[in-house]
Amino acid sequence: MDAAKAHLIEGKLKGQKLGGWTVESLIDNGKSAAVFKASDGDALAAVKVFDDELIERFGDKIQLARIERELSLKGKNHPNMVKILDGGVDTITNNHYLVMEYLPGANLKQRLNDVPMEAIGGYIRDLASCAQYLETLDLVHRDIKPENILVSADLNKITLLDFGVLKPVKEPGITDGNGLQPFIGTLQYSSPEFLLRQEDGTVEGWRALTFYQIGGVLHDLIMRESLFGEYTEPFARLVNAVQDVVPTIHSSSVPSYLVDLAKTCLLKRPEDRLKLLTWDSFEPPISPTGAAASFKERVTRRVLVEQAAVTLRSQVKPDFSKPLIDEIVTFTKESVRRIQLENDSFPPLGPVVRFPPKGGASVKVTLEKSDAHLINNALSIAITVEIVDAEARALTADFCVHCSATVALPFQNRVPFYSGIYDQNRFFTELEETLYKIIDRVQGETFDVGAWLQIESE
Repeated sequence: MDAAKAHLIEGKLKGQKLGGWTVESLIDNGKSAAVFKASDGDALAAVKVFDDELIERFGDKIQLARIERELSLKGKNHPNMVKILDGGVDTITNNHYLVMEYLPGANLKQRLNDVPMEAIGGYIRDLASCAQYLETLDLVHRDIKPENILVSADLNKITLLDFGVLKPVKEPGITDGNGLQPFIGTLQYSSPEFLLRQEDGTVEGWRALTFYQIGGVLHDLIMRESLFGEYTEPFARLVNAVQDVVPTIHSSSVPSYLVDLAKTCLLKRPEDRLKLLTWDSFEPPISPTGAAASFKERVTRRVLVEQAAVTLRSQVKPDFSKPLIDEIVTFTKESVRRIQLENDSFPPLGPVVRFPPKGGASVKVTLEKSDAHLINNALSIAITVEIVDAEARALTADFCVHCSATVALPFQNRVPFYSGIYDQNRFFTELEETLYKIIDRVQGETFDVGAWLQIESE
């Protein structure tokens, strides 16, 4: 969910009640939901409202099952885990929501440079303790990253948040999408086997992923920068980095065991992580004076880590087309809403959705009938992307216009408006020009409902 849509939802829900909680203000928004500060008159809560487009894409049943998974944590307490209070579907607003305890502070990514070096060991110990607690409940988080860790205002405590892709160990389904295995979570902090959905679905297999993700957080705390941050663009470089690049981790400001721990957690092969790590590895070492065995173990561990790091066996490369299409489709939806939000002359929007919902390469933009804007028919505008070369990020894009709020495949009268290497600024400019070209064509005109409009390219 982009920021523009989150603010639109805030405007609709402010002062409304969801499950007995009155929405007050927007706290933040993420990929699949927006989070609002709310009150029941006596206490504050954080209410997560899920994106209706996500529900349209995956179905009401799947979203309710995801909420039920999060609600399985209701009444379960750990000092470093956010408390889950309530959730479901509000019968008045028809929103899917989840209620959590309200915790002031900011996420770890936002406070990364403020964390004292001497606090890092405690943060990682507490984070691992929370993840281990989930494992005792037969659950795995699967999306541990700095954005999902809240840091208290005084920097004394961390709290693990966002259980949107929580999964019962050994149980298939729901967040993995009807038996399919799409990518789940956040690529930048996902282990190579999880990126390719080749994870071992055992307790140990999921533990290997958790170790890796905790290592990613530890990397950021030590290095004061995001894991693989220099590889995020283009997308294909990040995919390759997760599989092949050994991140550099060094510091003279933290105990050496933390540097060793981060390197070990981020080993590419899950079996190497499991061989060298246990939950006890996240506790500060206790080394009595003269305990030669302890030093020998640390020296041996470093050697094994280095040996594993130079033996990368990533042979399977994923198809880059789908993630690139996902990126462009998401950007297109955000851009359309931004154009409407920033321009009073732009007609009111109906749904802006991916089309078809499950993995389609088109965005369907609905312009509502508006006398004030001289729009006499509701319009469906289909914006379609085709990838020419995924690794080079080369593509073409076209549009077509249908005189109703519904449109069916195949699209007709498609007009190209973009071709070449994907550049967000140029794509946004071409998209804005295209939308205004369409509005200019239809203003004051009345068309037969269901007709495909012919709009010439220039």
